[in-house]
Amino acid sequence: MRKRLLPILLLLSGLAVVAAQAGTLEDVKQRGQLRCGVHGNLPGFATQTPAWAGFDVDFCRAVAAATLGDAGKVAFTTASLEGRLAQLAAGDFDVLARNTTWTLARDAGKGVRFVATSYFDGQGFMAPQKAGLRSTLELAGARVCVPKATTSALNVRDYFTTHRMPLTLVEAADNQAALSA
Repeated sequence: MRKRLLPILLLLSGLAVVAAQAGTLEDVKQRGQLRCGVHGNLPGFATQTPAWAGFDVDFCRAVAAATLGDAGKVAFTTASLEGRLAQLAAGDFDVLARNTTWTLARDAGKGVRFVATSYFDGQGFMAPQKAGLRSTLELAGARVCVPKATTSALNVRDYFTTHRMPLTLVEAADNQAALSA
């Protein structure tokens, strides 16, 4: 029987990340506006339809209120999946409030400082109900789809390696493409 492509259900992790630059707070106060990097198309976290809304957006507004005395003094920038940490390190925005997994490699070598976890999550597998699976241990030999450039692929590889199960990993362009696959 041919194994079907099994997309991964991603539950998102939100972090507050700031550039590792000493003058960021002073720059924000002098500018009179907080520049915040957000996902841009993640319902519940950051969407613009037409006004910005979501958990990460509210977090940015709270930081603006705390630092500038006005929750409205925030400008949102869409932070790309591949470039979000480089954008932050380059100063494209002051704070990154976007789903980003906090890893040692990112904490130690990307020129940014992770300061707080704002959302704890997990990761799981989705499969068609008709597959009749009762355990992830029944996924040996499956094709598993994940968004590229995320830690999800590493997590899946680690899980399958730990359980000595064969795996074909298919990396999709983004979350929607992974779900569609």
